[in-house]
Amino acid sequence: MGSLHKLCSPSLELTVDLEYGTIVAAAAPGLNWQILDRPELGCNFEMTIPLPDKHKHIIDGSRQKPASAEAGEDFVELFWNRIETPLAGVLEIALTLRIERKGRGFRFLSSIKNGSPYTVDSLCFPRLGDVALPEGAAHMDMHVPAYSDIDTQPVYPHFLNAKGYWGVDVPTQMAGGPSGAVWPFAFLDCDNSRGQYFSADWGEPRYLLYR
Repeated sequence: MGSLHKLCSPSLELTVDLEYGTIVAAAAPGLNWQILDRPELGCNFEMTIPLPDKHKHIIDGSRQKPASAEAGEDFVELFWNRIETPLAGVLEIALTLRIERKGRGFRFLSSIKNGSPYTVDSLCFPRLGDVALPEGAAHMDMHVPAYSDIDTQPVYPHFLNAKGYWGVDVPTQMAGGPSGAVWPFAFLDCDNSRGQYFSADWGEPRYLLYR
């Protein structure tokens, strides 16, 4: 593990490994909750770049070192000037990821400059490699908006696969609503006593994915 940088907001603490740009620890001290407490499961980004003969071409960035990393009291900014892929070699795709403190939490930003001949189909950021139960908690649920109330999707001890075996290769949930709508916000709840809120900035075309 490389140089570690800790970011603190009034409700959350994040630790970033600047060597690889991975989030290796996350905690909510006010809730006595070590959200991510196994550094070896730290992640940064995941990218999908379809190829002509291989649509499912997924790039896990967790072992790719950024070309530069800048950190301050309330931000971390990471830059990759090229992306290594398993099937297409090294591609001229520049990626910038930024974590910055905003209000009581954090804001996650990304930008891509694609100089490769392929399309970047999707980018997942941030990624948490694990979400641990708070001490003493017995279950975890995800609450998302529904047609007229709140829909609850179980996460632990039973994880509901909401996308079906024909669409995904691992159990997956998304913050979905009526008629296939995808809501950009959700609340992760533990024993109806502790939780964390996730959302995209209003107006941004972002999805929340859990798997």
